Amino acid sequence: MANKVKKSPAKGSLGNPFSKLFKGNSIWKRVQSDPKDKEIKKSIEEIRRRKDEIKREKAVESKKRETERLKLKEENKKRREEIKKQRSTERQKRETERSKLKEEKARKIEEIRRQKAIAREKRKVERLKLKEERRKRKEEERRKFMEERKKRRLEKLKLKEEKRKARENLRKEKAAEKEKRNAELIRLKEEVRKRKLIEKEEKRRRKVEEKERTKEERLREKEERWRRKEEIKREKVMQKEKKKVEKLRFKEEKRRAREEEKGKREKQRVPLVRELSRSLKISKERYETDIDVLYKIIEKNGRIKLTAISNYFGIDKKKAEEWASVLQEHELAEIHYPAIGGPELRRKEEETEDAK
Repeated sequence: MANKVKKSPAKGSLGNPFSKLFKGNSIWKRVQSDPKDKEIKKSIEEIRRRKDEIKREKAVESKKRETERLKLKEENKKRREEIKKQRSTERQKRETERSKLKEEKARKIEEIRRQKAIAREKRKVERLKLKEERRKRKEEERRKFMEERKKRRLEKLKLKEEKRKARENLRKEKAAEKEKRNAELIRLKEEVRKRKLIEKEEKRRRKVEEKERTKEERLREKEERWRRKEEIKREKVMQKEKKKVEKLRFKEEKRRAREEEKGKREKQRVPLVRELSRSLKISKERYETDIDVLYKIIEKNGRIKLTAISNYFGIDKKKAEEWASVLQEHELAEIHYPAIGGPELRRKEEETEDAK
């Protein structure tokens, strides 16, 4: 709708509407002072005309905007109605599709129920058949079980009868053996009693004989016993002296033999074996070990390096030292650590030049 336009004041009149527009201006003051001035009147008329034109233009523009707004409203209404129609058609389509799907689903469910019912009936029939078969099988098994139980019971009765007979026989045998043992015990007791009586009689007779012996005989026996004791003491003293003499002689012989051996060793010293060849063959018994073979080699050669032992037997140095310590513990050999060179294994009797 167009805006209401206020009526302009009549020509020649200077009303209040311009008082606000020209308030404080020099023109207004001049108009108030001299209202008959033509130039001022002309300018006022021009201003009024311009203002009317502006108002008319604004009214036209507002009418145009109003018409455009109405057109837009109409278009929006039409558009909304079209959208509503489209939506209603789409909704109807969806509802029809849903109803179709529901019908199909109901049909499928009905079909599935019918199939399940048929399958249930089949399973029932099969179950009844299986029950009947199981019942028959159980009856057959029960019949067989009863027959086997009867057989087992008969066998148990037979075994019991046989055991009873065997027990009866054992009881009879034991009773016979017991009677025999009792008779034997009675006989032995009688023999023991007779023997005890004989022994008592013998003791009594000996006592009487001893009493009948004279005092002289007893004295003579005492003297003989004392003489025997003296002779035994003398013999023991003689034997001790003989042993002492023998020990001294044996020590002297041992000392001389040791001195002779020392002299021999000083004349010919045993050479140190630094390497053992693989061709060296040592007889090994079935029950002997590598340590026994090593002892034989030491007895044969006298002095051997530990490196030679490890190379010959194919062992490491630590193992060779362990074997050497075993021989040293049993006093069959001794380990020597010279100032120059590695350790050596020697015979127990061998003495080095450093020890001398």
